[in-house]
Amino acid sequence: RDLNQSRDYFRNLAVNELVEERTQVMAQYQMIQTSYQLKDYRQVIEEGDALLENFPHSLYEASVFYDKAWSYFELEQYEEAIKSFEQVLILAPRGSNADRSLFQVSESYEKLERYDDALKYLDRLIARYDFSQMTEEEIIEMTTLKLKGVVKETARELVAKAHLKKGDIYAEAGRIDEALSTYGLLPTEYAAEPVLVQNSYIRTAELVQKERGTAAAIAAYKDAIEKVEDKIFQARTQLTVALMLFDEAEFLKSAGEYEIYL
Repeated sequence: RDLNQSRDYFRNLAVNELVEERTQVMAQYQMIQTSYQLKDYRQVIEEGDALLENFPHSLYEASVFYDKAWSYFELEQYEEAIKSFEQVLILAPRGSNADRSLFQVSESYEKLERYDDALKYLDRLIARYDFSQMTEEEIIEMTTLKLKGVVKETARELVAKAHLKKGDIYAEAGRIDEALSTYGLLPTEYAAEPVLVQNSYIRTAELVQKERGTAAAIAAYKDAIEKVEDKIFQARTQLTVALMLFDEAEFLKSAGEYEIYL
């Protein structure tokens, strides 16, 4: 109710000819933001088009295309999402929204099963950064922006996610060796992102199980247990191994693994 009231307030302000234009533009954009919070994605698109028409070349132009793009994505209109994310890249080619736009274009192409196009955009994102060349001060600044709430994720997190996504796409396309190789990059190159590293080990083991069987998968899970220091992850993975052995009717081995879990 409060959000709807806020949107009505901004709607009245946006058409009030007694206020200056920059206030009208701000109000129109706040309508878009409120509609997005309400998950009223069609309204976001409609209000975004109205802002772009009524206030062309405003300071909010790139942000409007970004909000429209996400709304199209949520509505599963992936072709339109791609067009709007591309506009973001034209209007504001650098920064966190541009980085995320590259990732979302890739996701949209993946949804459309256009895997080669999806990979191209992930590679464009990955090529933007060389974290090995960053100074300690730059790394701290990048992390601080997230802690302050300025960005939802650091550039390093997003690029690590891009590698995971590449692995997923390779796996979907049946390019198993490339998928495993890509997952394998995270523990060495993105050790500072422990959750994503853990995800890479799990996806590796799951893919190995699918393609090479239970014995190979158990070896992959045990490798993850040895290399990840997080106790909760180790326990959860140990339990997975025990359950896999149980499913294979290897009851004594399963019991042994379960004892380690306990």
